[in-house]
Amino acid sequence: LHVFTPSTGIEWQRWSRGEGAEPAFTTPNPPTGVILDYWLPKKLEPSAAEKAGKQTPVKIVVSNAQGQVIATRWGPAKAGINRFAWDMTWDGYTRLDFGDRHIKSANNSGPMALPGNYTVTISANGVSKTVPVTVQYDPNQKFAASANAATLVNALALRNQVDALNQMLNRLSAWQTALHGYATTAENASSSMDATQRALLDQAKALDKQVTALRDSIYNPLLQHEVIEDDIHYLQDLHANLEMTYGLVATLANQAPTPPMQSLMTEYGGQLAQKLASFNALLGNGVATWNAAAYKAGAPTLPAGAPIGVAPTPGIGT
Repeated sequence: LHVFTPSTGIEWQRWSRGEGAEPAFTTPNPPTGVILDYWLPKKLEPSAAEKAGKQTPVKIVVSNAQGQVIATRWGPAKAGINRFAWDMTWDGYTRLDFGDRHIKSANNSGPMALPGNYTVTISANGVSKTVPVTVQYDPNQKFAASANAATLVNALALRNQVDALNQMLNRLSAWQTALHGYATTAENASSSMDATQRALLDQAKALDKQVTALRDSIYNPLLQHEVIEDDIHYLQDLHANLEMTYGLVATLANQAPTPPMQSLMTEYGGQLAQKLASFNALLGNGVATWNAAAYKAGAPTLPAGAPIGVAPTPGIGT
């Protein structure tokens, strides 16, 4: 493994009218971010575990000047020279793992890193190399340090809230799928069910109602989430409100969050806390009770897991 000297990353502040192609000819811009070029003596094949985790054999870890890891990425692993561009963002939040999310809210990027000095460690085939990199602010703009720091702190707090919310939705959806599958199978064999099996089916249906009610209170089941702007037909649910607030705050840069934004963050954070409390109560009661009964009867159990909470907001090293 050989790592070449990285480029300096510049956080250009661009404006786009957001209505498709610009009415003039333009040439492609170079890759955005810190360009990392490295050489491998041979192609590296991903392991089964790496494939399952959507990873590659080349791990790229970005740390700030205080040694805090802010981003972990996975680069190409072909023989010869490879190129990876770190987009100068922190790690993002957990993606939803159900439904079609390719159009709406497909981007789960973390907030922009502050200008400064960082280190990048590239690891491949048991060898690691660390190089220094620099991130600069747009030289055409005046950098407001306090505003950018406030933006980053709030964006990281919101990122962690969206992460917890998506973890909860992923688990609720997995429970729904499992309970629906069991109920369908059991009902198809209803003619041969005894009283114990019928009681278990009733228990599954009752738990499914609780799971569905909680999920639907967070993530609108009537909304076509894969269709752009279908959300204009409904009042926004908690997931949409929290995700869009994160996206707004994460792109403020030189403008610190305003008092109305702070008020919304407090409001949605309180709503999330209530939903997480309901989820964890369901996890410790309804799901645990179902799993005990299902295991005893030889029926499928639900993937329980640990209670979900919002991770503390990390320090930003200023």
